[in-house]
Amino acid sequence: MYYFKYNDTNIEKYVVHFNRDELINLRYNVVTNCSELLHQEIDSNEELYPNSKIKNFNKKKNGNIYHYSFDEYVYPRLVSYIDMILRSDDRAIEIIVADRQNDIDLLKDETKKNKLDEYYNRLERLLSFELLITIDMDESKDIKRRTRKILKKRV
Repeated sequence: MYYFKYNDTNIEKYVVHFNRDELINLRYNVVTNCSELLHQEIDSNEELYPNSKIKNFNKKKNGNIYHYSFDEYVYPRLVSYIDMILRSDDRAIEIIVADRQNDIDLLKDETKKNKLDEYYNRLERLLSFELLITIDMDESKDIKRRTRKILKKRV
């Protein structure tokens, strides 16, 4: 996966290295140790079926309406961010940096908050960044300008 870091003076291109199995294991630990259960009561005219995030699923039918009662696992956002990295979605890096504290603050249980913070730290250790190239912003603008000129000549 590639990651681009932008600042006022340059653009840095990195290749991001990680062990896929270790990330999958980290994801499993986050789901197992930091998810919270949210009780749901829903009335619907459509039939719903439980999935892996559902526990204690109960369904009662009254005429054309179904009443559902269940507990749903709510995963921390870190699970989605790990999924993004596993799909080589380079947006994950910026999102993780920007949203880390918000994700931790969403949890109610203090023990789970501390555990999630540890998992963010572990994720940082699992990712390594190898700088491939640094492009000066002025040089980048010059390259874009020259490319536009070449493209105009071809038309």
